[in-house]
Amino acid sequence: MANANKARITYNGVALAANAPIVWKFQTGVTPFVTMLSVHKGRWDSLKGAIGKDGELKIIDARGETITIKKLTILHKVPSDSPYRVNFLVADARWRWPYRTIIRDYNVTRKSGDRRTIDNIGGSTSGGIELFDDIFGYLEPSLNNGKLWTAKEAVEDVLNVLTSEPGAGGRGSYVIEGFPIQGEGEDGQFSLQNVTLRGSGEAELSRLLSYIPGAEVYIDKDGQARVIDA
Repeated sequence: MANANKARITYNGVALAANAPIVWKFQTGVTPFVTMLSVHKGRWDSLKGAIGKDGELKIIDARGETITIKKLTILHKVPSDSPYRVNFLVADARWRWPYRTIIRDYNVTRKSGDRRTIDNIGGSTSGGIELFDDIFGYLEPSLNNGKLWTAKEAVEDVLNVLTSEPGAGGRGSYVIEGFPIQGEGEDGQFSLQNVTLRGSGEAELSRLLSYIPGAEVYIDKDGQARVIDA
């Protein structure tokens, strides 16, 4: 009987040390998944130049099937329990999100100053007409080209900031895989109101998603942010 092949795991083509199980999770949320990898000391020189840059983890299992996880980043070295190995932390693309600032207003209401009349069906001494303040105006800068932002559009707007690369024209790398709100009209057309975001990327995306029950985000194996209906 032929012996089963051993699993092979590499980072940027450099074989990793098999001193402990290697785990990767596609977890939801705005916090990056971070794991520790190890490499024999003599191979670290081939990896240390990749600190802070995109890299990929490749796993070839005993059946010869390959899984490649892209756009990972080596953050830094960590202490090792062996003088012959170097340990380092690797994170998915969300590690960059705290370094992006989100300054956005979505559908902020204001008192317009106008008054409108409504027929008083009950019949009042004011001759059947009553005056009301019109409070349903919106601050123009908080609208999307004069229209209300939908929840889906607001999430896309923030993800464009968090996932765009320099020179990409503001378009980020993300996928709306599923969206939980069935609102006015088409999928995701539910509109937000009075949402003001001022802070670091991961915190503000988390706050925006909290207005949309069921919406979650994770990073897939290609390094793309994906929004799902959880």
